[in-house]
Amino acid sequence: MRTVTVSTCGTSILTNRTNHEDIVFLHENANKKEDEYTPEDLARINAIIKTKQIIDASPEEVKALSAE
Repeated sequence: MRTVTVSTCGTSILTNRTNHEDIVFLHENANKKEDEYTPEDLARINAIIKTKQIIDASPEEVKALSAE
């Protein structure tokens, strides 16, 4: 199983070309501890990640997607 850490630094890969509601959601949920996420929060984060097609991307592709 993969672990995903969401922080306000590095979220550009998820927030670029994303709707405003998801951007607000990601910023509000950044830096939470694992046990603070509801199953619904985790499902929404996973859905956002899947739409960005970064799970199977190469490190070079991910670097190109991120503003950092």
